Amino acid sequence: MEIMKSIVEASLGPHAFIIVVKIGRMSKADTELLQMLPQLFGSNAPQYATVLFTHGDELRHQSIEQKIQSSSCVSELVSMCSGRYCVFDNKVRKSRRQVQNFMNKVDEIVTANSGKHCSSDMFRMAEMFINEAERSRQAGTDETPRGTTQRRLNPNLAWIWRNIWKMFTA
Repeated sequence: MEIMKSIVEASLGPHAFIIVVKIGRMSKADTELLQMLPQLFGSNAPQYATVLFTHGDELRHQSIEQKIQSSSCVSELVSMCSGRYCVFDNKVRKSRRQVQNFMNKVDEIVTANSGKHCSSDMFRMAEMFINEAERSRQAGTDETPRGTTQRRLNPNLAWIWRNIWKMFTA
């Protein structure tokens, strides 16, 4: 439901997708779900994505590169994101270096995509519904434009999620 709401909130489309994964907790089902990113957000979505690994402190004496290569699921995910990833060590609090590295990854995505938003039919539809709802609101409707848009998008989004649900429960 939160992902569905995000389509309305980011109706122009996001500049980046951050896929947060706890080190050592990536399954084949997670990979399959993430491979649906293009279906949910458009075929160009992976070029706007990066992986943020949490619990980097659990790597101990292994490098993140070794950890990525040791799991086909993780390796596939990082490849899907054009090799982009970042690691957060959860035991190091308020680390400016970690945050700066992360922000640099986001900047890389924005630069690689010439500052353009990731767009899809769903984002374009959301933007159109928001514009229509704003015009209707000026004509006297009480519902907020984003509320109207969410209500109008829900049947489309519910259809997508039903298909995802079927894939994981069949």
